[in-house]
Parts: sequence; C-alpha cells; structure tokens
Amino acid sequence: MPRFRTYGKLDSKGQEEHDPRFLGMATALDPTVLPAGFLQWSYNARLETGAIQTRKGAKRLGSDSDGDFATLLASAVYGACYYEHPLYTDGKFVVVFGSDRAFFVSTSDESVTPVLYQAGETITAPIRAMQAGRNLIIWRGESNPLPWLLNQALGKSPLIYEPRVLTDAESKIMKPDTRLVSGATAASPIVITTSKDHPYETGDLVTVNNVAGISAANGTFYVTKLTATTFELDGTSGSGSYSSSTQGYVSSEVSEIPPAASAAYMANRLCVPVSRDEVRFSDILVQNKFNTLNTLQIDAGSSDYIQAVVPVQDEALLVFKRSSIFLVSDINTLEKPVITEITRQMGLSAPRTALMVGGMLFFLSDAGVYAVEMGIRGGAKVGSAAALLQVMDQPVSRDIQDYIREIPANFAHKAVAVFNDNRYYIALPSIHATDSGNYRPKTILIYNVALKAWESADNIGGGTVYIDDLVTGIYNNKQAVFVVTNNGGVLVHEENASGQDQYGTTAGSATTAFADMHVKTRSFNFQKKSIKKWLRVNVTVKSLGTDMGSLGGKNHWSYYSYADNPDEYGGYMAWSVAAPSDPLLGATTLQRTPVRARGQNLFIGITNGGTHGPLTGTATGRVEIRGVSVEGHETTSQTKQYY
Repeated sequence: MPRFRTYGKLDSKGQEEHDPRFLGMATALDPTVLPAGFLQWSYNARLETGAIQTRKGAKRLGSDSDGDFATLLASAVYGACYYEHPLYTDGKFVVVFGSDRAFFVSTSDESVTPVLYQAGETITAPIRAMQAGRNLIIWRGESNPLPWLLNQALGKSPLIYEPRVLTDAESKIMKPDTRLVSGATAASPIVITTSKDHPYETGDLVTVNNVAGISAANGTFYVTKLTATTFELDGTSGSGSYSSSTQGYVSSEVSEIPPAASAAYMANRLCVPVSRDEVRFSDILVQNKFNTLNTLQIDAGSSDYIQAVVPVQDEALLVFKRSSIFLVSDINTLEKPVITEITRQMGLSAPRTALMVGGMLFFLSDAGVYAVEMGIRGGAKVGSAAALLQVMDQPVSRDIQDYIREIPANFAHKAVAVFNDNRYYIALPSIHATDSGNYRPKTILIYNVALKAWESADNIGGGTVYIDDLVTGIYNNKQAVFVVTNNGGVLVHEENASGQDQYGTTAGSATTAFADMHVKTRSFNFQKKSIKKWLRVNVTVKSLGTDMGSLGGKNHWSYYSYADNPDEYGGYMAWSVAAPSDPLLGATTLQRTPVRARGQNLFIGITNGGTHGPLTGTATGRVEIRGVSVEGHETTSQTKQYY
C-alpha cells in the first residue's frame, strides 16, 4: 500500500499484515489469537512447501467391465487389509471382506478376484484382518468385554487364508486346521480323505460338513488317524456314494488358535488378547500352537478390559485397556516378562487408531488423540523399555478438540487411522454424520508430523462417502492410502491430479465430484483490538491440475473476506469477492481486491469454486495459495457517539 515520508498528527499510517506461508490449522482456537501461518479452517487442502493446495482426488479401483467388480460394489463391507501374496511376482492386494467372500483387489492391474469362505462360515459384523507371515488371518471376535468371572475367549474362531493361486478351486478362506474333503468311503466307520496332509491325531474332535452322497459323514466326531491324508469317523456307518458336486470341509474342534477381536504379530509370534485381562502368545514360527504357559494376565480383577495390543521397540508390547495402558517387555523369549503400568489416566477408545509413527505411538482416547513418545536407546541399550516411554501431557488433538467433542461415545470404536507420507490420517464418526441411526466416519482429520500440526479435514464426494476402513499399501510404485467404503469399494486417496473424486456403486461409470476446498485464514488485526479501516485483500494464487475444457483451460476459484464490527447488528459484516480472474494453468498471479470495510479483525476465506460463506458455486479444479496479506489502518475517530 502507499507509503509517505511523513505523517501528520491526524494522519492514519497504513499497515499491512502478511501470511507468506501456512503451517497448520486450529479449528478449536479463537482465530484472533492464532499465530502467523495458521488457518482457522482447512477443508480438503494440503500444506505443501508452505503453500495451500487443493488435495488430489480419490481414484476408484476396478474395471467397469469386470463382473466381480460389480459384485464388490454391491457387497456389504466389514473390514479390509493390505496383503502381499507370496505366490505372485507383483501380488499386492487390498482385501475387502464381505459377508460370504473376500475380494482381492489388485493394486497393480486393478483386477478383482473373489475368494469364498468355508461353507457355513460368514461375517456379519466388523472384523480385523492382518497378514502374519504368509497367511492372512481374519479375527471375528467382538470387542465387547466378557463378564469378569469368565476368563476365556468366546465367539467365532478366526478365518485363515493360506496362500494359493487365487483362481485355484481349492483357494478358500477357512477355519484353523481345516482341510478340504477330496473323498469319502461308505464303510463302518466312514473313512474321509483330505486334499492335502491333515493335522488330526487319533482322539481329536472334528466337524465335517457339506459332504455330498454320504449324509452320515456330516457332523461332529472323534477320529482315528489312518494316514497323512485319511482318518476314520469313530462310531459311524455310511451308505451311498461320495459325490464331488459340493465341496466338503473338515475342521478341528480343538484348534489352539483362540477366538479374538484382534491380534498383533511380532517376533514371529501371534499375540492374541483372548479375554478382558489375558493375552496368549503362539510358539515362535508356529501360528497354530499356543503353549498354556505362554499366557499373561494384565491387571486381572479390575473393571478395565483390553482393547488392543501394539508392538513397540524390538521386544516389547503395549497393552491398551479401555482406561489404562501397560507395557510388557521381553516378548521374544517370554522367559521373564515384566508388566509395567504406564498410566491409568487414559486408555484406548478406538482399537484401530493405535498406530506407531516413527518414535511416537498415536491413539484415540476419550479425551482426544494422544501420543506415547518412545525414547531412543543408546548402542548398549541402557535402560528398560518402560523408562523410555512417556505419554504426552497435552493431547495432540488440542487444536481440533471441537471434532473430538462431536464423537458419539458409543460409536467411538468405529474410528480408524493409518500413517502415510508423514501424515497421521484418522477417520472419526460424528454426531453430524449418521447413516440410518448408525454413526459412521465420514471426515478424515490429517495430522502432519513434519509440521507438528493438523493440516486438513477431508471428505470424499462432497461428504457423501462413508468410510468403513483405511488401509496403506503400494500403488503406482509408491505408498498410498486406500479408503474402503460400501460406496465405491476401494478408493486410492489423493491420486487424481485433476482433483476429481471417483466413487459410487455403479460399475458402468463412477460418480465424480471435485474435492471441495475451503480454507479460512486467521483473523488479522495488526495485533491490536482497535477499529481499523480495511482497504485491500491480496492473494497470491497458482492454478494446478489439468485443462478443465469448458473453463478455457483455467481452474475456477473465488474468495471472500469477513470483517467483524462490534457496532453492527450481530457483530459481523461481510464483503465478498466472487469469481476473480482465473490464472492460466501453471501461472502464478497476485489478486488485489479492495475491501472498504471497518472492523476490529478481518479474515479471508478461499475456495475452489464451491458454496461457502457468502459464495455459491460448484467446486472445480485445483489451486495453490502461496500467500495472503491485508492492508488497512487504524481509525482516528470513534465509530459511535454517546450522549
């Protein structure tokens, strides 16, 4: 703004305040006290190299001509995980679990291959899945606590996928120690033949189902082992002839793998919470063997219960209860494990949010997102693991506590988080996002670890896409975040450079909508509470993305400013500027707009064309905001006369 050599006594010296770069968002704080570079609101935006960018769009995986892709889009979604298949050269898959089958979605060629569950086995509630060595394990237990007097796990046994070629007829997801039946002899007793070596010994109890032709073979029986692939069903007498028209199964009723809601895999062991206080550990490199001595009781007898276990350091395990946290050391050998209480001030409210991020472990508690800092050991590893842990005094989410307060208490467990590209992504349910009375996550909050600040609140498809799970894995030779939803299957977040989100349940063509960016700067006031005369708003903008065709190769954007004047009714007056000139693709321009307003504070709202504040329109394309500034001066007279 103009500068002069000298100013008279009654002259108002012009002032200018800049935000040349942007460092984070703080929605829960008063915008008048935010430090330079902080935004009071950041929606579908990224803070890259100090600038604000509209995020890239979400890409839907799958071929429109693939019938299995259409089946996936019509399926219920109960969970997902990333799986690297050892039998494929480029076998990277996001596996989505439906009611009677799992869908292996290739992140390489986007093909969808269904793999059926064992006959009679279904999934009807949210699950947790994990890769443990070569196998894929689906935990189907509920996370609700059992009564204190029941010190055992109840519920459905896990399902296990042992790697086979996906299109192989014997490629199935089955209960532990299950074998496919390849033949049966109608004798007294009936003799069962399995397609590969079975684990059953004489005296074991098994259940046989879905065998056709010899109906007496179906049921639960004690067995006598004959060979590696045959055994007798004690006390039976068969008639008829075996038919391969349906696939038969035989499952152990004495499998050592316990039912559970989740587990961890570390030091070549499965670590499985089997009740409110108990964690069981498998033998090293043998996932289906659980020695009864390899069991730990964590704070037994309290009213608290285990929510999740998370590996930390190189031989320790953090055990999260609902209202407390414990550390178990020496997991490698389990010879002398030490259980240490970390805190009783908080616990874990959402099991899928506990996540290691470098030297910190983030998790969602009732009070917000907290972090446990992991100290770095020296070369001699001096000090115990417990001595190196510290729970941060302040919640990481203190700047977005308004979002935390809107989480429905009974649905907090639906929150899910992943880490990618120095960012902690956490999808939160909200009292404002209900699907037929069921509160489901719709908004993803993003914490930038490099900036040590929250960066954005994302939604997909203009807020129409609910989030069932978040998964990280490889796509296009780089790590990516996959959003799993019943409104589009698997979406690669931040993949479309145009800014368009792809989603929807129609296989023929995806529904599309541009990411709707909206940011609000802090309130500028020249660090004074006096009334100012605001003169001008300046925004430096660059157009991103691809040619938008009907827009003449430009990206539409708009912005507005708000000045608060306590002398006006309601305390606010708005001055909006809609549809300023669009910069050509790749070009950077400085937009200078007169304001001519009075007030104590002024902030700027910027969109990529959507309906926000006083602006109306449709989000289109992507823009980059490289800096903003405001110009004005303090007024020298009162705004009202009092008599």
